[in-house]
Amino acid sequence: MPWRFSGLGGKSNPAKIAPRQIRYIYPCFLSNPIDMLDIVIYMLGVFALGLMARHFALLDENAYGALNNYIYYVSMPALIFVKLVGTHLDSGYLLLIMGNALPILAMMLLVAAAWKFKALNPKMAGCLVITAFFGNIVYMGFPVAQFRFGEAALADASVIAFVYNFLIFSLGIGLVGLIAEKKSDKYAKSKIFGNTVIISCLLGALISLAQVQMPSQITHILEMVGGTTAPLALFSMGLFMYGKKIGKDPLNVAVLSVFKLAIFPALFIISSIILGLRGAGFELSFLEALMPIAVTNFVIAEKFDLDKEVVAEAILVTTLISIPVLLGFDWMLALLPK
Repeated sequence: MPWRFSGLGGKSNPAKIAPRQIRYIYPCFLSNPIDMLDIVIYMLGVFALGLMARHFALLDENAYGALNNYIYYVSMPALIFVKLVGTHLDSGYLLLIMGNALPILAMMLLVAAAWKFKALNPKMAGCLVITAFFGNIVYMGFPVAQFRFGEAALADASVIAFVYNFLIFSLGIGLVGLIAEKKSDKYAKSKIFGNTVIISCLLGALISLAQVQMPSQITHILEMVGGTTAPLALFSMGLFMYGKKIGKDPLNVAVLSVFKLAIFPALFIISSIILGLRGAGFELSFLEALMPIAVTNFVIAEKFDLDKEVVAEAILVTTLISIPVLLGFDWMLALLPK
């Protein structure tokens, strides 16, 4: 299988680059050894197992919460931590962070302006603040990134997840609180300081920057636990989707879906052109920008008395639409300027 170096500043010959300059090696995108059709088949297969587990009463509705807790508090932090510890963090990550932060900030500004000039009612504006960019970048994004680019890419995916989580639970929650006229300070602090994505990213980055060598036994344990994240995340999504229905408010669901799967990726592309984000960093970030609305948005909508039913339907609709979107990923890349 052909390989090439695809770092943010990337060159095509890894043999001429010092080892500490090589951030990760991806399968060559041109030969495309793992294409999106295969990835979608893998995803749907694991989704289906989750659906069947509920349908045949092998697991009840409480299983999703227990499995979600394991992923959120155990396997996902282990995965993020061990990948970042094993990665040499350099200045190239600043471009990756800025490339993902700029479209998020632009989307917040766009929604806030629409609300301020009364183009959106408060409930719809509040929903859009969180759903328009906060996609399923971990439970679905991590598995897709791993299938597409290999495990080594999960370090960069973790940095991207950190950017999304930090901005949604700081500026995003603050803006939702302002629009919904509810206090958000305590909620935002609890979600930032208790957010396992943020904590594991910071700890992994600190140990990486300090160049501390982790004991191999601990590393292997974390790798084994972290390795369960991708399949269990997809399986849990199958559990969550079982029995869900759509059709209550198709217009507003369509608005949320268009913002998340069309407008936000377009903002990301524009931001990347402005900042000069190219290569592997762009492809991975673009893939994450295309992820469907995250389940966490439903929890936030419930907390701030937003239209949680519409958000729930939008989660289901965008998850279903994301299948053909992922199948068109290579086609979209081919249309974009190199």
